[in-house]
Amino acid sequence: NDCKPSLIVVSNQDQFDKIKKFINSDVKKIISFEKINSESLLIQEILDEEINEKIVNKDLKRNMPACIIYTSGTSGNPKGVVLSHGGILSNCEGAYELLESLKGPDLTFLTWLPLSHSYEHVVQFVQIMMEAKVFYNRSIETLLPTIKIARPNIMTAVPRFYNNLFAKMQINLRNQSQFKQNLFNQTIKLGTKKLHHQSLTFKEKLLDFVLDKLVRKKVKNNFGGRLEAFVSGGGPLDSKVGESLNALGLKTLQGYGLTETSPVVSCNPLHKIKVDTVGPIFPGVEVKLSEDGEI
Repeated sequence: NDCKPSLIVVSNQDQFDKIKKFINSDVKKIISFEKINSESLLIQEILDEEINEKIVNKDLKRNMPACIIYTSGTSGNPKGVVLSHGGILSNCEGAYELLESLKGPDLTFLTWLPLSHSYEHVVQFVQIMMEAKVFYNRSIETLLPTIKIARPNIMTAVPRFYNNLFAKMQINLRNQSQFKQNLFNQTIKLGTKKLHHQSLTFKEKLLDFVLDKLVRKKVKNNFGGRLEAFVSGGGPLDSKVGESLNALGLKTLQGYGLTETSPVVSCNPLHKIKVDTVGPIFPGVEVKLSEDGEI
């Protein structure tokens, strides 16, 4: 009712059944990925058609609307946020600059957040810009097996994932020998000191080098062995969890954003992680603070 679409894309019959009673005269065409019991055009038929040059709008400007993303509706009905091409492109440009050092022929992302969320929405475009390989995970239950198959370089997630991940690590640790527990705790202790740029004694440096081989390498191998960055957004990350993951060799970059800003405002860079912050402001973004310090 709000956005009055002329085209609707559904994946299958179940999804079509949810919306069919709301379809009105504004809708001119429905595209489905699987055959549904309705007059619809299968996606394959669209892909097989030769793209007509006339449908490419060469007059698009960065300030023109690109999409409408609807909020979850936690404070009333969902609100449609109109995002411009320039807003999305600005986010992509900032993210590309942030992750450019990781670019390579086999750069791999693992995606599992809802694609309708503004956070994952822009990640999709960043993946295309970086010419990356993308693995899509089906559900939270299959996430760890998928990680071992995908061997990602980058994963994006919300804080709850990282909280649960570290909680599981601690539960597993209780079943280990006292010696292994001590190694794990020492890794976090020394890794946290390095994270905060505190100097290590010669003995601590030697121990930290050994822990790289015995603990951090093993932890990284549990995530496919190639992980370069976790990115956290969508809420505040517990600083102790962020510290611990970074100390264990799992670089965790916290960012900040909101749907209205396409969505990223700021993010920690790979080379300078401050876990109790949300990092420097993205290029092209202006931030103003109110008198009480709120963004």
